[in-house]
Amino acid sequence: MMGRRYHLDPGYVTIPEAANIVKRMLGITNEEDHSHYKKILRGAKRSWFGGKMHGKRMFQVRRVDIIKYGEELLEAEKFNLFTFDLVAGQYKELRENVQA
Repeated sequence: MMGRRYHLDPGYVTIPEAANIVKRMLGITNEEDHSHYKKILRGAKRSWFGGKMHGKRMFQVRRVDIIKYGEELLEAEKFNLFTFDLVAGQYKELRENVQA
């Protein structure tokens, strides 16, 4: 099913579309996950992501800013996984040394 199409400014997307872009980038398959939608909406209200009003009740955000935001989240996720693996490996070595 295709959603409504709005006459947005060139290079801008709606908040739901922006949230879907981020979820696809992060590989989130849970359709019920609205955390990124809420974060993007809060940011758009503060003019982050190039956010601005469209009409009376809707916000729009710049597509390139959303893609950059998704890439930053992806990079942070990779760093956190790397850090977790590094710490887990050090903990395992420490346990082995104590038991020896």
